[in-house]
Amino acid sequence: RLPIQRHHTSSLLCYLDRSYKQLEELLQGLAHVQKHTADVVLVCPGLLGEVIARLGLAGITASNDLIDFEYAMSQADRFLGHGGVGTLNQALRLGKPVFVLPMQMEQLNNGLRLQQAGLGKIIPEFSQAKEYARVLNTFMHNSEAEAQARKFSNNHQGTSDLSLAAAVV
Repeated sequence: RLPIQRHHTSSLLCYLDRSYKQLEELLQGLAHVQKHTADVVLVCPGLLGEVIARLGLAGITASNDLIDFEYAMSQADRFLGHGGVGTLNQALRLGKPVFVLPMQMEQLNNGLRLQQAGLGKIIPEFSQAKEYARVLNTFMHNSEAEAQARKFSNNHQGTSDLSLAAAVV
């Protein structure tokens, strides 16, 4: 289990693929979120510690190994990932709004449906860290998405993962 450092009243769990094209800009945007808005927990298997140090991601709880994802998700207020059905299921089952950074068409489709249902937001690929920071900070304060995600979770208690995925995507 990752020891989550609590400095803010809200937190963001990020499960990222190290091959994401704008990863460094995104990580710098997350550093801004950590500094001003929410505690950030970063999980990026294969990401080197030197990259984290070079980018100055002080304060972010980070792991480049697999983690107890269910526990980490239960501790977070929001989730940021690429839009795979498995992670979306876990986030929605626990009533967490989701940021989606699609890397494939299926993930884009999942993100669009999630956004249409008011359960999350697609984040486009940006070229600058400040653009990621702006979108992430704004969505971290979106109480409507939080309420919708909780309602969705409450309405689907006891639903199988396959049925839960079908309800969204």
